[in-house]
Amino acid sequence: MAMTKKIGDYRFLLFLAVFFLVLPLVNFRITQDPVLVPRYFFTSLTLALFSFSFLLFPGRDNVTVRLPNILFWFILIHQVWMLISINSSINTGDATQEWLRMTSIWLFLLLCFVLVQNKPNSWQWISRAGFLALMIFTFYGAKQLFPLVVDYFRKGTPIVIDLNISSSLSNKNFFAEVITLLLPLQLINIREKNRKWMILAWTGVFICLVWIILLQTISSWLAVIVGFIVLLILSRYSVSSNKSSRTTARSKKRLIIGLISVVILGGVLFLYFNSSNTATLSRKIDAARMYWSHPETFSSTSNQNNNSVFERILIWKNSFRLIRENPVIGAGLNNWKILQVKYGVGGTDFLNTGVVHFEHPHNDYLLVWSEQGIPGLLLYVGFFVLLLRQILRSLKTCENKDDRFFLLLSAMAISGFAVLSFFGYPRSRYYVMLLLMCWTALIFSHKNSALVSIEWEKWKMRIFYSVMFLLATCSTIASLFWFSGEIHLKQAQYYQFRKNFNAMNREANMARNWFFQLDGTTTPVIWYNGMACFYSGNLAGAKNAFEAAERINPYHLRVLNDLATTYEQSGMSDEAIAHYKAGLQITPQFIEGLLNLSAAYFNIHQPDSALATIRKIPDKKLSFRDAKNYKTFLPAILYSVAAKDSIRFSVADARLGYLNYIANDSLLIHTFKDGQKSGSEFNHSMYDAYIRSEH
Repeated sequence: MAMTKKIGDYRFLLFLAVFFLVLPLVNFRITQDPVLVPRYFFTSLTLALFSFSFLLFPGRDNVTVRLPNILFWFILIHQVWMLISINSSINTGDATQEWLRMTSIWLFLLLCFVLVQNKPNSWQWISRAGFLALMIFTFYGAKQLFPLVVDYFRKGTPIVIDLNISSSLSNKNFFAEVITLLLPLQLINIREKNRKWMILAWTGVFICLVWIILLQTISSWLAVIVGFIVLLILSRYSVSSNKSSRTTARSKKRLIIGLISVVILGGVLFLYFNSSNTATLSRKIDAARMYWSHPETFSSTSNQNNNSVFERILIWKNSFRLIRENPVIGAGLNNWKILQVKYGVGGTDFLNTGVVHFEHPHNDYLLVWSEQGIPGLLLYVGFFVLLLRQILRSLKTCENKDDRFFLLLSAMAISGFAVLSFFGYPRSRYYVMLLLMCWTALIFSHKNSALVSIEWEKWKMRIFYSVMFLLATCSTIASLFWFSGEIHLKQAQYYQFRKNFNAMNREANMARNWFFQLDGTTTPVIWYNGMACFYSGNLAGAKNAFEAAERINPYHLRVLNDLATTYEQSGMSDEAIAHYKAGLQITPQFIEGLLNLSAAYFNIHQPDSALATIRKIPDKKLSFRDAKNYKTFLPAILYSVAAKDSIRFSVADARLGYLNYIANDSLLIHTFKDGQKSGSEFNHSMYDAYIRSEH
């Protein structure tokens, strides 16, 4: 028995070390996303090793596992429904990858549940380990913030808290989400009797508050506020019967805590009000007011739309359109990032360039509903309801004030995550989901949970861990393919920048696999092969690659435009025009697409259609390449349109004189610009100008 106890203790400590010490350090710059895929891979690998260790070295935690019925069936139904949703997915491999990623998260929950249920005061140990994770994230974040503070005091440069203040979590919003889940974890130990642990707990709380204020992620602010309100409401729900055991803090301790709070929060507010982000927040509020009072602005292309509020409204509207098409069963797992584009993406100069690719609606509820239908949405919302219901049940029978405090903080964490899901996408990020699973395991393993549980016999436990090992191994293999794909794809992008297209093609070939067909921007990996072939002069290879890319993502603007160009250069004009038009249905003011379509019409001797197309290009400053093409295409198109009126001259000399007259690029463009202002037909204006010049 002593040996099995030691094995269980060692395993629990190893679990804490891996997930609260090692994973926060993971930040691999060799991949497209430096944290998501590496953490997914290392977690899956660790899960496989842990489950294998349970088979080889059964310990105390392997003998007395009591898995709640409701949790077991919830996980099973959730994963089965996701499997069903894969049937509608455009890319089965990509959707299967997502299914395995979610499987690894559920396996983490099961592992966490097994380890904590027999560990006394496991929530205290996880809280202390969470402090280590917080300090690692703080180290990364402080390292990124320090140069900005130095520049402010030395040069007076405003402090800009942008996406680069991300710690080891990709961007500041993900950083803020993790801190939001760590805050209640730090609050757990503020009642600790050991003075050292109590001081560390308060330190962790203050650090969390500092980061939440500094990062200025509104969703995190709302999550903390709503979570605290839920905590206050539930604190009235069930009061411990042992009222006589309440004690008040000493005045000296309150004074010290108050002074520390004032100093820290004062410093934070000083940095905040001396940063440029106060203006950013003000602009967001002004933008929301503008769209509320002038909704017609949203339907136009305007500089006023260059804000994140516009982008959020745009993708939410597209999400609801996708939901209306598939309200019950959804559009298919991992299909949102592909299908929402067909409803149109434009409205700002930046979006009209076609370089922006939304991979998430910034709302997990909309994502799940649009992809997995009403059953998926009910399961996602039901998970939060299940947790809060369990907390309420535990509070009813809880007498110990420390246990009650833990349950209230659990409610704060769960409701905070639910708020984050409304404004961001914590479900799609990895570490914050692991923190949610830790909270879930602690809630369900609480001694007051009073759940109906499955009592696992020894042989059943071996089957359980064997299945767990098998699924974790599958997840590890899939994540390794994704990991490898991103490494090679980043190399392909490097060679693309260096214009080494042979190496680019080779790396893209090595990146592409069944589990990794789309990169983080929803661009098909095989598109990179097409680009390499195109610029290497291999038009047939480019055409085949772009056609394959279209099958993977049929609404990708860049894919449609580049495939159309290869069709045009291959003499397939009808196919080229159809694809240029398809791209312009997505982004009507895509300048490159308008120029290419006008050229395609010109090449098949339809100058009127070419002019009607190029006329749609707005009168604004274009990029160097677009401006060069515009100056080349426009005079040729204008000349062809004007030259049609030469048939109005019956005498050959007069016809030749007219053609010589219009063979003047400056005159053609000047007349065209005047006609756009006055609304007159260009060819009529040219003809009338020639007649006037002759008289």
